[in-house]
Amino acid sequence: MRIIADLNRQVESIKVHGFNLDNDDELQGTVGSPQPTALGTSAVDELAKLNWGAQEIAVQHFARDQTEADSWAQGAMNARAKRFLYGDISCRGDARLTCGKEIKLQGVSKRLLGIYQVVQCQHLYNAEIGFRTDLKVERSSW
Repeated sequence: MRIIADLNRQVESIKVHGFNLDNDDELQGTVGSPQPTALGTSAVDELAKLNWGAQEIAVQHFARDQTEADSWAQGAMNARAKRFLYGDISCRGDARLTCGKEIKLQGVSKRLLGIYQVVQCQHLYNAEIGFRTDLKVERSSW
């Protein structure tokens, strides 16, 4: 197992720009925390302690109304926050593990204890090692 806490790819807030053609209005959606609020300390909390905040402008989105701008900003923040803690796990094969499942890590550092989402899963079998499962996991807080 290998878990990494990565502040480098985290941001304090995300902004989405857009334009409402019906009203001829410029739009802006800004989000400063993931939803639902993470249990424990999130990357945004750690960035604030270090005075290392940064804002990202999500350029791949162009909102057509305020609700869409807010939703895209929130979605971009949630996707980034999920990658605060991430890692690889190789274990004895378990066919119940699939992408989207949540697993609970125990027997590790207190900061790393908790529930992680499986984002990639590969089941392997060969005569030497038998049945094995390799996972990639992510979590938004410690």
